[in-house]
Amino acid sequence: MKIITIKSIKKSLYRLFLVSVTSVLIVSCGENQPISVAHHPWPGYELIDLYQSLVPESRKHFNIIRTQDSKESISLLESGQVDAAALTMDEALTVKEAGTDIKVVLIFDISAGADVVIGNNSFSDPHQLVNKRIAYTPGPLSMLILTKFFESSETLGWDNVELLPVGSSEHQSVIEEGRAEAVVTYPPASRQLILDNKNILFDSSAMPNLIFDVLAVRESSLNFSNRNNLRNLINAHFEGRQHFIANPQDASFRLSQKFGLPAQEVINTYRGLLLPDSRENHRLLGGSSPQIQRYATEIVEVLSSHGLISPTVSTSELFTDQYLPTELNH
Repeated sequence: MKIITIKSIKKSLYRLFLVSVTSVLIVSCGENQPISVAHHPWPGYELIDLYQSLVPESRKHFNIIRTQDSKESISLLESGQVDAAALTMDEALTVKEAGTDIKVVLIFDISAGADVVIGNNSFSDPHQLVNKRIAYTPGPLSMLILTKFFESSETLGWDNVELLPVGSSEHQSVIEEGRAEAVVTYPPASRQLILDNKNILFDSSAMPNLIFDVLAVRESSLNFSNRNNLRNLINAHFEGRQHFIANPQDASFRLSQKFGLPAQEVINTYRGLLLPDSRENHRLLGGSSPQIQRYATEIVEVLSSHGLISPTVSTSELFTDQYLPTELNH
C-alpha cells in the first residue's frame, strides 16, 4: 500500500502550481500576440486604419497588412499567413469553397452605388458598348456586377462585348489610355475617373444586398487567446466609423494620403456605401438563420450560373455576431 506523506502532498501541490503558472503564462503570451488582418484599398476597410492613426497603441492588439488587391489578401488568408482578411461576400464564399474554414464576423459596408461600370467620355449610354471593350478584374465580384449590368440592358450581353482582363491597379489607366471603352471599378479609382468627367453607366444601387464587404476570420484563429484582440479589431472599425461621422474633416485629412485624393474628395468616395452600425450588424449576422444568409444564397446562385462556384457550397454556420460589441451604441 502506498503511504501518502506530507512531503509527497507538498511536492504534488508544487507541481500543480507550476502547471497552473505555466498555463497562465502561455495564455498571456498568446493574448499579447496581435491578430493580423489583410486588406486592399477600399473605403469601407479604411476605418480600421483611421482608428489606428488616432490610437497608435492599438497596434499591440492587431496588425494591418495592406495588400495590392483582394487576390493577395485571399492568398495570405488561405495560406495562414494572416488570421483574417477584408473581402467581399462573394470572395469569402469562394475561400470557403476552396477549403479554408472561415467565419464572417463583421459587415464593414454594403455597396449601394459605390461599385460602378464607368464609360469613356464619348460613352454615355450602355447600348453604345455593343462590340466594344469592357475592362474588368477577373473574379467573382466583377462577374456579379457584369451579370446585373447586362440584365439591366436591352442590348448588351456576354456575346456582344469584348471583356478585357486587367489588374485592379489599372482601372484608371485602361480608360485614360484608350485600351477599353468602359471598366468595372470602385473607389478610389472610380472617383478619379468621375473627376475626369467619365460617365457612370451602371452602379450597384441597381443590385441591392448583393455586394457586402465583410471580415472573414480563419476558424483556427478563433481561439481563446485571440478573442480579445479580435474584439478590439472589430471595435476599432466602429470607433473609426464614429470618428468619420462626427469629424469628417479630420477623418478626410487622415485618409487622403491612403486614397491618393485631396482631402475634400475623400468624403465623396463613401457615396453609395452603407456603413452598418453594430446594431445593424447584429441584425444581419445574428440568430440561428442570419438574414445575410439569404443574400449569400442569392450570390451563390448568380456565381454558380457562370461556373465560378459550386451551387452546393454551404452558407450555413458561416456567420456569427459573437464578436460584435454588446453595447449597441456605435
